Amino acid sequence: MPASAPGSSGQIFISYRREETAYPAGWLFDRLAGQFGEGRVFKDVDSIQPGDDFTQVITAAVESSAVLLALIGNRWLTITGDDGRPRLDDPGDFVRLEIETALARNVRVVPILIEGARMPRADQLPASLAKLVHRQALELSPGRFNADTGPLLRMLERILTELQAPPAVTDPEVTAVAAPTDAADEQLGGGTWPELEPLPISAEPTLRSHVSDQDTEVEFVNGRSEAVVIYWLDFGGRRIRYHRLPPGASYVQPTFVTHPWVITTTDNRPLVIIQPTSEPRRITIR
Repeated sequence: MPASAPGSSGQIFISYRREETAYPAGWLFDRLAGQFGEGRVFKDVDSIQPGDDFTQVITAAVESSAVLLALIGNRWLTITGDDGRPRLDDPGDFVRLEIETALARNVRVVPILIEGARMPRADQLPASLAKLVHRQALELSPGRFNADTGPLLRMLERILTELQAPPAVTDPEVTAVAAPTDAADEQLGGGTWPELEPLPISAEPTLRSHVSDQDTEVEFVNGRSEAVVIYWLDFGGRRIRYHRLPPGASYVQPTFVTHPWVITTTDNRPLVIIQPTSEPRRITIR
C-alpha cells in the first residue's frame, strides 16, 4: 500500500468557538462519530489528553485531516479577547490557527453556518484566512439538525470514499488454481494465507466501510465452475464493482480491515460476504 499522505488518515476536524457554537459542535461530533467512528473525529476537548501541548496537537491534527469543518456563528467575527480586540486578529488564536493551517496544507475546509449566520467577507478577515470566503458553505440549525446534517454526511462519505477506496485492480494478475473438483477441494484454500471466515449473507444490509489506517490484503480464490464478481461495500453500504474473477482463478486485493466485501454470481446473487482481518487472509468461493 502507498505511504500515507497528509490527510490520508481520513480524520474530520471540527473547528469551533466554545463561547458560541459548543452545543452544535457537540451534536455534530456525536453524529459524525456514530457515522465514521469516534477515533476519526477531532474536537479539542474530546480529543486532547491531559499534559498535551494544545498548539502542537491541534496543528498535527489539522495537518493529518481530510476535512476541516469550520463552525461559524453570528458572533464568529466579533468575539473579543481580554484585550477587547477581535480574537481573529490575534495570530495565536486557536480558531485562526486551525483554519490557517488547513488552508495552507490544502486540507478541504467546509464552512458550517450555524443558525442563519452569514459568510464573512474577505475584507473582514485576516489575509491568511481570505481563501475561506471562496469555500462552499453548508447551513446547520438545531431545529433542522437531522435534515441539515444529511448533505454534510453525504459529502463526507464522498470525500472519504475518494480518499480510502481500496486500490482498483482493474487488470489484476490472475493466477490459475486447481480446478474445482472434489479431488482439488483440499488444495483450494490450502495456500500460505489462512482461510477467512465469511459473514452471514443476511449481514449485508447492516455493513458499510469505515475509515481505517490499518491496511491488509485478501486473496480471492474462485473455486467454482463459473465466474464470480467482487464488490467492495463503500461508506454508504453500496456495492462498488471491482473485478470479475474467472473460474479456477485467484488474485490479491489490497484493502483495509474495516472494508467489507461481497462476492456474487454474474447475475448478482450473493455468495460470500467477508470482513478483512489485520493479517492477510484468503477466501475461497465455492
